[in-house]
Amino acid sequence: AAERPGLAFFAGDLGFHRLSGYSHDLRQRAHGLFCDPSTTKKSNCTPVAYNKECDCECRPDIPIDCSLWREGVTITAHTRRYHRQLREHQFCLAFPGDGW
Repeated sequence: AAERPGLAFFAGDLGFHRLSGYSHDLRQRAHGLFCDPSTTKKSNCTPVAYNKECDCECRPDIPIDCSLWREGVTITAHTRRYHRQLREHQFCLAFPGDGW
């Protein structure tokens, strides 16, 4: 069997610009905590939508600070490398929300 160096993987809608409570906030919290600090713009809040086309609404209770990031945990938006990245991880996370 092929070695899977990564521990956990999620790629999909992270809930940005969605109404508060989307996916029970699990996608937003996982991204805020486990995002890769080398590729993620940190923020003191997560953007949400209230039928406005702006970044004017934000959830300060869900900061994007990557504070629990560690090598081998990937929480990211949709990616063209989805299948390859999935095969490189031991576990695939499945948060509630829209899916296929």
